[in-house]
Amino acid sequence: MRLLALAQLSGVSMLVASEAKTIIPEIATGPLQMGALAILSWVIWHMLTKTFPAHSKALKDQREDFLKVLGEGREAEREDRKQFYNSIARDKG
Repeated sequence: MRLLALAQLSGVSMLVASEAKTIIPEIATGPLQMGALAILSWVIWHMLTKTFPAHSKALKDQREDFLKVLGEGREAEREDRKQFYNSIARDKG
């Protein structure tokens, strides 16, 4: 994750530096802009192919685990209620 943040920062910094041609005239703007676009393109590619799918899978796993625990709690509550009603029926009869 730090690599993604560093890549974005360096890509944007390179674009800003390429626009600072009037301040530092020796900067070759073409290679800087191409490098910045390459870095930013890599960041977008990485996020779309690696980060977002992994995040979606983690959310899906968390949701499934939560629903499983919720179902187990519901079954336990149902059993407790059943035992409670059976004990009332035994006491009456």
